[in-house]
Amino acid sequence: MCAMTVAEGDAEYKTDVSVVINNGKKYVLRTSLDRFETWHLKYSHVIACDITFEGAHPKPNQVKLIDGEIWVFDTDATNAENIIQAVNIALTKLGGGGLRPSEILGNVYIKNLNIEGEQDLIDAGGDVVAANRALYTAVCLAFRVAAEHFNLHQLNFMVFSHDLNHKLPHAALRAALLAAGATDIVSDPKKYRVISGSNDGEGVLPHNTNLTIAVIPV
Repeated sequence: MCAMTVAEGDAEYKTDVSVVINNGKKYVLRTSLDRFETWHLKYSHVIACDITFEGAHPKPNQVKLIDGEIWVFDTDATNAENIIQAVNIALTKLGGGGLRPSEILGNVYIKNLNIEGEQDLIDAGGDVVAANRALYTAVCLAFRVAAEHFNLHQLNFMVFSHDLNHKLPHAALRAALLAAGATDIVSDPKKYRVISGSNDGEGVLPHNTNLTIAVIPV
């Protein structure tokens, strides 16, 4: 199972990447928007091991090994350079040098991604659905640029989000994916049990959700 995840929060409730099985391998790259210091204050129960690099490195103290998986913190998924940097880190530290970019970047998982400061937006009378729709499109477009960098021809996006999510109903999610160039979007009829955390780390919500799978050519 080889995959990359976006905007992870609590490691105890990390995104399930078992939907795609890839030749029995298990190389997973997880990314978080938070810097490690901020993330650790929110979720300090997890044991994270430092990853060392020779010489200077552009992300000092922001790359950790957690439960056998590489986590790259301070990674903005709307920034293609951040994505490329995270993938290069995974290629360096996973698979003994035999890992291909497509094995990490080809399968991208997103679970209930929401804009930062959403409550402030809601309180101000803003359109949180439009904001989240734009966020998903921006993330997918950034991944397309990163995929072009690595000469990939296709991206598979697995999005865990309830079809009736009031912050991003299925129609809005579909529109966001189409705006990023998706040519094939399907919804799995099976319901998935997940646990989602709030952006501030203050709460968690176990719930059933839908899985939308989108293919985006590069």
